[in-house]
Amino acid sequence: FSVLTDRVIDIVGGFSKLFSGEFLAGAKEIGGAFLGIGDEIRKDVTAATELTNAFNNLKVSQRELNVETAQRRADIKELNKLAENVTKSFEDRIKAAQKAADLEDELLQKRLANAEEQVRIITEQNALSESTEEDLQKLADAEIALANIRMESMELQTTIQNKLNTIKMQEIALSNAAKVAAIEEAKAAEEAAKIKAEKVLALEHELQDSRIALIQNEEYRRILEVEANLERKLAEITEESIQ
Repeated sequence: FSVLTDRVIDIVGGFSKLFSGEFLAGAKEIGGAFLGIGDEIRKDVTAATELTNAFNNLKVSQRELNVETAQRRADIKELNKLAENVTKSFEDRIKAAQKAADLEDELLQKRLANAEEQVRIITEQNALSESTEEDLQKLADAEIALANIRMESMELQTTIQNKLNTIKMQEIALSNAAKVAAIEEAKAAEEAAKIKAEKVLALEHELQDSRIALIQNEEYRRILEVEANLERKLAEITEESIQ
C-alpha cells in the first residue's frame, strides 16, 4: 500500500536527521510516521476489498452481458431483416428498425457502463500503491477500450438515424410517385373525355349535315316533281290546241 511506502520514507528521513545531529526533528518525524498508521492501513484495506468486490461484480456483469448479447443477436437480425423487406408496410419497417436499434443501444450502453467501471477500478487500484509500467498500461488499455465503445455508440446512433431516414424517404418517394401517377391518370382521363366529347360533337355535326342534306334533297325532288307535272300539263294543253 502507498501509505506504508510513505511511512517508510518518513521513517528513513527521520533516522537520517538523527544521524546528522537533528535529534528533535528526527524524533518528531519518526513519531509522526507512526501516528495514525493503523487508521490509514484500515482505510486502504477497506478500499482494496471494495475494489476486489467491484472487480468480481464486473466479471459477473460482463459474463451475463456476453450471454445476453448472444441471445439478442438473433432477434436483432430478424428485426433488421423485416426493416429491409420492401414488401412490408412502411409502418412495420420503421417499427422493426427502431426496435432493433433500441436492442442494439441497450447492449451498447451496458458495455459502456462496464468499460467505465473497469477504468474506475483500475484507476483506484493504481492509487492505492505505486503504479508499475504494467499497471499504467492496463489503465491505458481500459481507457482506449472505453473510448472505442463511446465512438461505437456515436456511430450506431448515426447508422440508426440513417436507416430510419432511408425508410422514411422511400415512403415519401412512393407517396410522391403515387401522387404523380394519380395526377397523370387524371390528366389521361380528362384527355380521353375531351377526345370522346370531340368525337360526339363531330358525329352530331355530321348527323345535322346529313339531315340538312336529306331535307335539301327532298325539296329538290319536289321541285323536279312539280316541274315535271307542269311540263306534262303544258304538253297536254299544247296537244289539245293542235286538235
